Amino acid sequence: MPVAHSYIRMSRPEQMRGDSLRRQTENARAWASKRGITIDETLRDIGVSAYRGKNRTSGALAAYLKMVEDGRVARGSYLIVESLDRLSREAVLETMPRFIDLINAGIVIVTLMDEQEYSKERLTADWTPLILSIAIMARAHEESQTKAKRILASWDKKIAAASEKLVTRRVPAWIEVTDGKMILVPKRAETVRRIFRETAAGSGRRAVVKRLNADKVPSFQGKDGWQESYVAKLMANRAVMGEFQAYRRDASGVRQPVGDPVEDYFPAVVTAAEFHAARLAVRSRTAAPGRRGEDVTNLFLGLAKCAACGATMRLENKGPRSAGHRYLFCSKAARQAGCTNDRRWSVTEIEPKVLSALRNADLKGFGREDDAGLDAAAAALTADLDDARVRRERLLALVEDGDVAAVQRYKDLGKRVAELEREVGKAREAADAAGSSPTWQERSRRLAALIRGMQEAVGDERRSIRTEIAQLLRITLARVTFGQHRIAGHYHDARLRYRPDRVVARPGEALAAYQVTLFDDAPVILDDADIAALEDADGEGSRPLPARWRR
Repeated sequence: MPVAHSYIRMSRPEQMRGDSLRRQTENARAWASKRGITIDETLRDIGVSAYRGKNRTSGALAAYLKMVEDGRVARGSYLIVESLDRLSREAVLETMPRFIDLINAGIVIVTLMDEQEYSKERLTADWTPLILSIAIMARAHEESQTKAKRILASWDKKIAAASEKLVTRRVPAWIEVTDGKMILVPKRAETVRRIFRETAAGSGRRAVVKRLNADKVPSFQGKDGWQESYVAKLMANRAVMGEFQAYRRDASGVRQPVGDPVEDYFPAVVTAAEFHAARLAVRSRTAAPGRRGEDVTNLFLGLAKCAACGATMRLENKGPRSAGHRYLFCSKAARQAGCTNDRRWSVTEIEPKVLSALRNADLKGFGREDDAGLDAAAAALTADLDDARVRRERLLALVEDGDVAAVQRYKDLGKRVAELEREVGKAREAADAAGSSPTWQERSRRLAALIRGMQEAVGDERRSIRTEIAQLLRITLARVTFGQHRIAGHYHDARLRYRPDRVVARPGEALAAYQVTLFDDAPVILDDADIAALEDADGEGSRPLPARWRR
């Protein structure tokens, strides 16, 4: 049985406080009552824009169009709207096909403002109402387009003056605006600093959120406590350093950065070093996901690899009855899948030896490329981006004059600009992270202090120390390889490539330059010359035994 579906749309939720909702609802009810038709008032898109078709792709209108397409709306039913611009404010070529599809499906579109009814029967007999509908669609799109241009122009002026005055009163949750000035909210600012401290020390999002909720720290969003998703967003939000980045939506509705970020716009809540330390910790955890256990049982989680085949070293924990009996062994050898490295390394025995060796290792020769090189790379990409933007602006005039060939070049340059913007962002982050990360010497000193503290710590303090030690290992080492007799640490370095089965140096580079022996218990191997030396030795004339180590 045909029914009348009343479709109500408002671009902003604030319009609910005005007269728009009452007007649309009462007019639709009056029309249905006059016709004696049952009305369905469930079709509502509140706070949904029609300029780029969001209501058509994901709103209540999208659900209605799907019902019509599936035949779940009876032919002869009515779709009541205040005006055609409630259905869409897209360009005519985008709007008209959907309008015709509804008409051909037997739906009668009713517009209350101008009292028009668009049905297949009427338009078949008289096509002139189509001209009116096209004009209304075109006017709606032009109005939205003009409004959008005005808003963008106003926004561009605000962005240009961002370094001197407040752009918008919408600020991060740890900041408030008082007398036109932005200031930090003390308790919230301290909460943000706590999150970054704990993350940089090696705690994952789950652990951070659990502690915040356990300590009854007020959440910045709602009353349901802290969520992992919010902490994840906070870790990527450069506003904590005081940086402001303007965004606008492109033609497809996707948010894109506009212009360069404005530094020192917001009051900074953490330093650049603290921000990048936490970001580095987050990235390093991706190599070792999962829970760490009550005592961070495996400090080498995500790092331990078999020296023979490259497979992950598996941890076997015998449990509380055999305290301390934890072993690392090659997962491939355990499955008898072709690896001959059957050495089982006792974690209790090797852990202090490896940490001691790492603490005392000479790290001066290891590390990232110099900061100047990273800064130069970011500067070069920025220059390319500026050049691409200039060339695209020059093409715009040709595009507006109708040059068909220029249109494709303009689109290609648009893609190149977007690609360069992403590359510049990554390059800047790499340079910032390199400049803010601790030196190898600082890491060694911190590791030594943590090892000393771990010897007497218990409970939560011990877990916290072991968490930070594991984090230091992950940001310092790319992997730790376990062989039959030798444990080696391979340091992060831009000149190395890390494959699943081995570490590969660039051509002309010696791989040994990027690794250090952390433990070795290989037996002495004597050759004929050594044996002869022993046989000839007598008393004080004996020579020291040559040390030959099997590798």
